[in-house]
Amino acid sequence: MPDMMLAERFYAEGRRVTVEEIPIPEPGPGQVRVKVAYCGICHSDLSLIHGYFPDLLPVVTQGHEAAGTIDALGPGVAGWQVGDRVIPSAGRPCLTCR
Repeated sequence: MPDMMLAERFYAEGRRVTVEEIPIPEPGPGQVRVKVAYCGICHSDLSLIHGYFPDLLPVVTQGHEAAGTIDALGPGVAGWQVGDRVIPSAGRPCLTCR
């Protein structure tokens, strides 16, 4: 497997967008890694680029609406297998709402 991937990156300084090679991350405990087949750029990505959302991080890898296949499992992952097709959720639920 290659050790680099292409990613669209937004740099807050200069409001710059580039496509560049970055290292492929290894999944940590309880995480899966997804080989992305399709990814959209949505309204929130564009709002960050155009300055309507605040720059909370100096660099952001954009594109949180994706679909793909799990290609690696981190330690402690249960209920998922390499090869499972997934649509990742970019949100972070509080897990206390009903």
